[in-house]
Amino acid sequence: AHPFYVVAAVVLLGAYYAATDGVIVAVASTIIPAELRGSGLALLTTAISLGRLVASFIFGWIWTMRDRQTAIVFFTVAFTGALGLAVAALHRPQWNRHG
Repeated sequence: AHPFYVVAAVVLLGAYYAATDGVIVAVASTIIPAELRGSGLALLTTAISLGRLVASFIFGWIWTMRDRQTAIVFFTVAFTGALGLAVAALHRPQWNRHG
């Protein structure tokens, strides 16, 4: 691969992690009670990491068993569905944390 594409891929991956991991932890910190915050954030980041591991395994498996096009289409559809669920979850009524 051309060095430009390698550098671009690493920069984009770094931008992705910077834009997602910090935001997820910041939002979760406002929801998780203070006395459970450490273990709650650890559980959250573990779940996210396991989800990424499973997703990468499934993507590689589909690519190997079928082809690149099928893997990309499958994950585009899955991402679109997950994005719709996230938007719906963000627009639901807020929890009443104080009673």
